[in-house]
Amino acid sequence: PILASCSYLQFEYCPDAIANVAGKTDRDLVDALGDHFSELRVQNSSVRSPRGEFLRFFERLRADGKRVDVLALK
Repeated sequence: PILASCSYLQFEYCPDAIANVAGKTDRDLVDALGDHFSELRVQNSSVRSPRGEFLRFFERLRADGKRVDVLALK
């Protein structure tokens, strides 16, 4: 319900923390975001992803080993 009421969500994507602290996967993150947001953007970058490509977006960030600020938009 909280995500449904948000017009945007800003969070830090930390691949190691998702797996090792939260015990979750990128797929879990996509499942949580996918119904509520239509686009993801890496802050201060031209990197963007439309809904339907969120998993590929996170897989690219994970492969790069980057911790980045992500903005999810309606």
